[in-house]
Amino acid sequence: MAPKISVFIALYNSEKYIRAAIESALGQTISDFKICVYDDGSSDRSASIVKELAQEFPNKIKLCQGKKNKGAIYAYNAAMRMCTGTYMAQLDSDDILFPTALEKLAAVLDMHPKIGLVCSDYEYINSKGDFYAPGVYSKDISDDELKKMMLNKTCAVYHLRMFRRGLLAQIPSWCTEPHRLCADYDLYVKMAEVTMVRKVPEVVYQQRWHETNISHQQTAQQLSARLVQLQSARRRLQRIAVSLPGESIYKGRFK
Repeated sequence: MAPKISVFIALYNSEKYIRAAIESALGQTISDFKICVYDDGSSDRSASIVKELAQEFPNKIKLCQGKKNKGAIYAYNAAMRMCTGTYMAQLDSDDILFPTALEKLAAVLDMHPKIGLVCSDYEYINSKGDFYAPGVYSKDISDDELKKMMLNKTCAVYHLRMFRRGLLAQIPSWCTEPHRLCADYDLYVKMAEVTMVRKVPEVVYQQRWHETNISHQQTAQQLSARLVQLQSARRRLQRIAVSLPGESIYKGRFK
């Protein structure tokens, strides 16, 4: 029987943090979920650690191993293909979920059938897992406000992100190579074009800031990539005559 929620993790050489990430998912206040891990040919002990945890929790963890490293885009898409849950939630291999994370975001999707994508606030932790800095603490933001922010160069859909798996069938391409440094965010912008979005104004996710993650190493490049991605989104909206949920916020914004 398929789980209600699939938590997907794209993994590559994260032996220092993957155990803590998975254990945070295992410690949720709800039980109807499965963790889907795609290992993108790691050369360290990452896959071995996941195997150990999967032996201990065989009904909760599924691991698929790639024979060689094919990059973040391939890994994201492969991890998502492993999912069978009604809802899907993205957990990065070095980050941490608060115990109520899945419960709180799933409740929004349960209560509001027209909402397809929900996100939360987050905070930063350092390599040791200690609080490092505030991330985003926000008020309750409407669908229109979120989409306006997303098209004005603002990363409005932060971790944690949870969405209805059925949305993937409405998107012609998921994570794509031109947006390699912001592949996941590009995916969520595409989703926002076909569904309503809601934010839970509560911190339920910890993003780890350390020397090897992309956000730390390539901040400037990631911001540039996001601008290119937003330009692509604007062109897509123009081509389909802006006939989208919340369309009023898009009109006249693409000159």
